[in-house]
Amino acid sequence: MENQEIWTAEDLVAWRKTLGWTQTKAATELGISLRAYQDREAGKARITREAILACGALRHMAARAN
Repeated sequence: MENQEIWTAEDLVAWRKTLGWTQTKAATELGISLRAYQDREAGKARITREAILACGALRHMAARAN
């Protein structure tokens, strides 16, 4: 997923579920509001390249913590 230039809402949901996170946890870790995160998962807001990179970094950090 991180290697794609564009993520879909489904990609974002898959990322979150892979980590076992709630929407609230994902929003907090990304530094955005819950509403902003929910809008992205619902396909109502664009998932930026910066967000994709942050998701990749957070996945890497979570893997190292385990």
